[in-house]
Amino acid sequence: MSTKTSEPIKIRLRYWNARGRVQSVRYMLADIAATNKNVDYQEDFELIEKALESWVQHKADENISGPFRNLPVLHWNDKHIFAQTLPIGQYLARKFDLYGKLTSSIDEEDVLHGYIDGVVSCAYTDIISNVLTCIWSAADFVTESNPMNRMTKKVPNDLKALNNLLKKSSTSFFYDQTEPTIADYFVFEAFTLARDYTEKMLPGEDDRQALVKLEKVMLERPGISNYFNKGLLFKRFTGSSKEDEYIAKLTEAKTNFIFVFLIFLDSSQNVVNQWKTSHAYICPYFALRPYSVFYPCNHLSFSLSEGYISDCFMLERCNTWYEAIKKSVAPLALEPLISKIVTKILL
Repeated sequence: MSTKTSEPIKIRLRYWNARGRVQSVRYMLADIAATNKNVDYQEDFELIEKALESWVQHKADENISGPFRNLPVLHWNDKHIFAQTLPIGQYLARKFDLYGKLTSSIDEEDVLHGYIDGVVSCAYTDIISNVLTCIWSAADFVTESNPMNRMTKKVPNDLKALNNLLKKSSTSFFYDQTEPTIADYFVFEAFTLARDYTEKMLPGEDDRQALVKLEKVMLERPGISNYFNKGLLFKRFTGSSKEDEYIAKLTEAKTNFIFVFLIFLDSSQNVVNQWKTSHAYICPYFALRPYSVFYPCNHLSFSLSEGYISDCFMLERCNTWYEAIKKSVAPLALEPLISKIVTKILL
């Protein structure tokens, strides 16, 4: 990763103090600054907390908000202002040789760039943008008629497609590259953003192994490693005023699941061991502690690494958590005492 010039380069990125749409570019710039000593890079933040006070004025200033009166913008050598995430990332990729090198299977530069840009577009348009929209719109993962919930089912499929494509590479990076390209930075963010939001956005364990490997390799990059060591990654995903409340509800739901299934699953050490060591597979039984037998529940899908239900299909047909569980294990499986416990925890 290097520029075609040794002349000093001044780069200023401007965006909100949130992870948002520009995080992939932040990772690129962290690595660029770490490996190019002639690059002077800083990020200037527009504060979400003061948006009502300052943004109206800043938006009107093209030197701050760029040609489209929006963020992100990138200032290059105090001379040029570039706008929009994808064009900014692609400009940096061209300047710092982040489109990769020709290989035995791809021997035309335009072809390689076309492949790389396709991966970038999928990561940004189909995953990053959709995840942020789900967060902003507070997708509940339940209501079938809610368009946001359709996105929650699309994102895992898109990540699976990227994983399958990456598996074909002979290296850890897309298209047999020995160093990361812009595609790897954008997919790194797409995968970790979806994961940090909720495991429900991820494909099954077997369908994400190449992405997990990519994450590990990217975290070893000097610039990215330094970025995380300094704690620069924002906890906030978007500028939504309701985000904290929404994320708290998702976390609360996860906690409830862990509590309930710890109660029920400890009746069989085998099931407990499976629950602790497996990841995102179908668990064929739902164990009730007072009983020595198991009641079939073939449709309960667990994200076992986190310990909570990852497929909330039951909620689409049931009004309460208790009814959902009761429907799954059959009426004869629940004694009044167990019914009270479940009701108290989940309702």
